[in-house]
Amino acid sequence: MYYQPQGREHTPTKALNRFLLPYNRHHKMTVAYTRGGPIFANVTHGIDGYIWKAYVDEANQVVVKRDDLDHVHEITTKAGITQLDFTFDQNMRPFLVYVADGLPYYFHFNKEDSSYSEVALDPAIKFPRCELDMRELHEIPNSDIILGYVRDGNLCYRIQRERFTKETIIATNPKKSMLWRVGLLDDGRFGYQWR
Repeated sequence: MYYQPQGREHTPTKALNRFLLPYNRHHKMTVAYTRGGPIFANVTHGIDGYIWKAYVDEANQVVVKRDDLDHVHEITTKAGITQLDFTFDQNMRPFLVYVADGLPYYFHFNKEDSSYSEVALDPAIKFPRCELDMRELHEIPNSDIILGYVRDGNLCYRIQRERFTKETIIATNPKKSMLWRVGLLDDGRFGYQWR
């Protein structure tokens, strides 16, 4: 909604602090969207990459598919998933965070043994979400996967470069308990939707 003062022509302006597509989509907690290659896309400057969707199917498999194709890729199988988020790492490998049977995990490609593995997070972590912070090709060496979450009334994050070991508190508000999403905003910044 725009405000138009009397006697002035209406000139729409870009609304700030809104999530870019696909981060602005409405979906269930067991569905997640992100952008990805075949090479990374500069979504802040209008060069679009593909939209990818991850979801939990009837067989408890987490599958990933490109939004414009029917073919799905099974990533892992885990019973009891009630929350899911995903992104791609700098090499276009899937990175997942999920809550299964009330406990948070992340699932990633482990470079040390060249295989995918599941890592349990602190049980006090609630509503984990993830996204790659910079997608411009020239920024890939400096980019990190951001793992955002809520813990004890605090909005927090950890970063890939530190192997998700160091917690940083962004804000404190005991009235807010859910991190709904993280992702790129229309002004190029990284945003959190905390309720």
